[in-house]
Amino acid sequence: MKKILLILVINMIAHVSYSQQFDSRLEQHFGKDKLIFWQKNYPDSLGYYEFVIDNAFLIMDEKIVSARLGDEKVKEIE
Repeated sequence: MKKILLILVINMIAHVSYSQQFDSRLEQHFGKDKLIFWQKNYPDSLGYYEFVIDNAFLIMDEKIVSARLGDEKVKEIE
């Protein structure tokens, strides 16, 4: 029983300490003050943006990507 309680306490501490750090991409775009405001008042919105930043992808024309990255990089991605 003590082991289970210890594991739960450690897990809760890790979860709380991790949840106070924002994604650096969100912080760079919105600023830390706005993210803190969202965390307190609109946690669902903050969760939405975190989901989008983790799961989003960009669809681009192959010619544009080739011009930006070079043909060799495009072939590696494919």
